Amino acid sequence: MNRLSAVVKNNYLGVLITVFCFQNLLQRWIPPFQYWDEFYALAAVPLFCIWLIRRKPVSRLFIGMSALLAVFLLTGLYSNIRYGYQPLRIALIDAYLNVKFFLSIGATIILFALYPADESRVLPVVRGIMAVFLLSFIAEMGMYLWKLIEGYPFSFGVKLFYEHPAYLGAACAFMLCMIVGWLKDGTEKTVYVSGLLALMILTTRSKIVGSALLFLILYIWLVRMQRKLDFRVIAGLGVALLAVGWNKIYYYFVYINDSARSVLTNTGLKIAKEYFPVGTGFGTFGSYYSGLYYSPVYKIYGIDKHRELGEQTRHFISDTFWPMIAGQNGALGLICYAGALLLLFCLIQKIAKLNRKYYFMSLYAFLFLCVASLAESAFVNTYAVMLAVPIGIGIHNLRAYI
Repeated sequence: MNRLSAVVKNNYLGVLITVFCFQNLLQRWIPPFQYWDEFYALAAVPLFCIWLIRRKPVSRLFIGMSALLAVFLLTGLYSNIRYGYQPLRIALIDAYLNVKFFLSIGATIILFALYPADESRVLPVVRGIMAVFLLSFIAEMGMYLWKLIEGYPFSFGVKLFYEHPAYLGAACAFMLCMIVGWLKDGTEKTVYVSGLLALMILTTRSKIVGSALLFLILYIWLVRMQRKLDFRVIAGLGVALLAVGWNKIYYYFVYINDSARSVLTNTGLKIAKEYFPVGTGFGTFGSYYSGLYYSPVYKIYGIDKHRELGEQTRHFISDTFWPMIAGQNGALGLICYAGALLLLFCLIQKIAKLNRKYYFMSLYAFLFLCVASLAESAFVNTYAVMLAVPIGIGIHNLRAYI
């Protein structure tokens, strides 16, 4: 039994990195892997019970986050009961998906606190994953060369074996966090970082290209210059990212048009105003389950005949995040969710005094999701749980927890 425990303790970190990185591929071969992120987030419940049994401390920041998320959940469920736009079963599933990111952070913090990982096992795993990425890139270029894929190389963005370039971008961000956090400085580390940044740029997605730029700025400022993120740096990052993605931002958020993202954004704000302050409830607007079990809210707002969002097409329904929160949970839910993220940011800032690399890995994963949330359902997406891992690893080093 002791030998088995030692094996698990020495290798679980490598298993976590590998499964999270390849989940999008594994779920196509082994369907149960599509629920891997949900199971991982759900593990927070038994782990927290063990935590309490051992009488470990819980800080005020985490209590505050939990309180805000509780109000957030109550706003949505209250609307579900009041308006009845979706069955309660669907609402509960969607509610869980909305908080699984936070649950995953909690699961990671407690897992690494109770069972310290062997960091020496990270390098071989990173080497293996980078080799797979390289071979996949060569294979993808070969398929373009032999006309097995339509178009020209990079014309639609590199995605390797992932279903969409966004998943590749998130996996690259995850690996960058692991590499900066645990690998020693040197040529090998530089090669890996450069390769991952190149892949992010080759996705040709503005938010991912912006996140690659964000990595370089943060790494120089936080790790090399040993500085902390303050208002001036945040403002500078905002301007830089705004410049990179201005065309997309203008098209979807400023210029009113009938694209799916623009329609969802405008309708989400309209719902938040008309159903003030609690919205229409979970699973009713802008979420995966609102499309799977087509929500009557779309018919109320005339979206059911839209060429992309209509009941017959159901494309891009979950292509936004903040409009979804505003529509489903109203102004009150929006404030609570944003408040929980703000408290999480404050918690991450505390890491700066203890370990610069852990501070970087937590902050970069958090900011990557913040950038992605402007153009997709980032914090409820599958990859949100993957990026919750480096955030949790960084926070667990505070020791005062939470």
